[in-house]
Amino acid sequence: MLRPSPDEVVAIKAACRAKFGHDRVIGIPLGEPIDLFVAVAAFSGVKDASVYVDARTASSTGPMQARSALIVERCLWPSQAELAAVRRLRGVLDAKIEEYFRAAMGWSGDDNMASAVRFSAATAPPGFAAPAELAGKVNALFAAHPAAELWSVTNQVNGLALVIANPEEVVHTAFSAAFAELQKSRRGALTLSLDFLKDFIVWSPKPVDAYFDEAPGRAEDLTNPLLEMGGAAATGSASFL
Repeated sequence: MLRPSPDEVVAIKAACRAKFGHDRVIGIPLGEPIDLFVAVAAFSGVKDASVYVDARTASSTGPMQARSALIVERCLWPSQAELAAVRRLRGVLDAKIEEYFRAAMGWSGDDNMASAVRFSAATAPPGFAAPAELAGKVNALFAAHPAAELWSVTNQVNGLALVIANPEEVVHTAFSAAFAELQKSRRGALTLSLDFLKDFIVWSPKPVDAYFDEAPGRAEDLTNPLLEMGGAAATGSASFL
């Protein structure tokens, strides 16, 4: 598999910086029978990624159109002509590039949803505290938010690790209304849950904006925890009295 030389890597990063304002480039080696190394410019943050997500959800053909735009706009190595030559025999090339790009950008896949559990020393998210400091930091967080119900929100696939204070019922109701509106407008899917939960995040590994900008796909992972905090995971039964 041909990979860019050190000098070519420098040139690729420079091209990324010139076009997108940063030099974060994702290397994607694809094995046989594709046998190709692809360098793709990362999203600069949540805002950038949201444009891609909106394009994917715009129509029934949105996913394919968004994927094509991703390949054309962000693949920095090899050239588009070289990609086209491989694509003629490997029709799933673009889909494989997008699959691994999305994983690097924090999307965890439909089968790897984030979960929410009541926050405690036993359930503190990865990176919250060193073992010797865990009990003290857990107690300190509870003391700092005495009226709040705290939840650990995690996903091992994309490194999601947060402590969130459960919003009150009015927030859950507003989210439900916004979600219904989203089904009609098909815009803002990436950031919908983050917009509602951002002010309730009481601990994250780094400043919240930077944390989601480095892996924007994590923002989509907040929907399931928001519903779980609201009681969606409760089980029950119904019978006539």
